[in-house]
Amino acid sequence: MATRQRESSITSCCSTSSCDADDEGVRGTCEDASLCKRLPTLLIAECVLVYMTPEQSANLLKWAANSFERAMFINYEQVNMGDRFGQIMIENLRRRQCDLAGVETCKSLESQKERLLSNGWETASAVDMMELYNRLPRAEVSRIESLEFLDEMELLEQLMRHYCLCWATKGGNELGLKEITY
Repeated sequence: MATRQRESSITSCCSTSSCDADDEGVRGTCEDASLCKRLPTLLIAECVLVYMTPEQSANLLKWAANSFERAMFINYEQVNMGDRFGQIMIENLRRRQCDLAGVETCKSLESQKERLLSNGWETASAVDMMELYNRLPRAEVSRIESLEFLDEMELLEQLMRHYCLCWATKGGNELGLKEITY
């Protein structure tokens, strides 16, 4: 992975940091930020794990689950990559020399949840983006759809069925983390 400068922000109530997603980048950022691993921690990944090998992403997920007493991990990335639309997505990315090393873990919502649970997280949930979109208030959908004319709703639906939001929790019963469901 390309080395990238770490960025962070600290306020009186929280600290945010960004870093490379490899083991060294995450661990180094946490050490540099002097994170208190007993405090509730939110970890967010957006289309990151799919570019790592399954072993690399498993190591990262295990490290996160084992490092923090109370944590939530939120992941946005591809799903349903085994169908024809998913295969076309993969082929298009390969033509651009962009290999999805961890695509095998993105077969289904169940495989996404299982990856989290098998790497030390206590609870896991996942939903595709079309389901989330369909649950938005109608006024919000109308507002979104008025921003840009979209004449290919079928294409949008296919694309949204191939991305998901997954989340996992560990500890934090007193914070209600286990009750976060969809």
